[in-house]
Amino acid sequence: MPAARTKDAPSELFQTVLLTLAMTGGGLMLFFLVVQFYMVPSVRQKVDTEIATYAGLTKVLDSDDMHRLRAQWEAAQAEGAKDLSLQQIIMDKLEVAGVTHTSLPQPRDRDGAEVRSIRLQPANLGAILRYVVGVTQAKKTVKAVSVKLQRSRGGGDFDATIEFIDHAPPKSS
Repeated sequence: MPAARTKDAPSELFQTVLLTLAMTGGGLMLFFLVVQFYMVPSVRQKVDTEIATYAGLTKVLDSDDMHRLRAQWEAAQAEGAKDLSLQQIIMDKLEVAGVTHTSLPQPRDRDGAEVRSIRLQPANLGAILRYVVGVTQAKKTVKAVSVKLQRSRGGGDFDATIEFIDHAPPKSS
């Protein structure tokens, strides 16, 4: 008498077919990779060239000379930035970020630090953020105290009021 069919019989057939297809696909992929990387010499040469270039570049950038040059550059940047006033930095970075200002009130003194506010004309958010980052990176002692954004009446642009503080303003002679 023939065996009675169970509910698992169709799923076993499906699992067998699926496993066979997966193993065949995996074998073909492995064969393709072997042919691509080991049998085609031009690809292997390109990979070896790129690996050698990367190793050489890493060696040069990690050398003591490069570390010394980076330290000298940072020291020169810091020394040059000491002489800049907060107003000079604020005005210089306007052009770089592509924004313009509507008002720049007189600076205030807060415990020996110079505080300056600026109101920007409506601009896109990316330009405003580039401006804030540019000003704060120009001199290590300059920080953005507050950034107030308000969507302008036109729609996509923002009105911005930004307050910067310089904890080590240049000494007046």
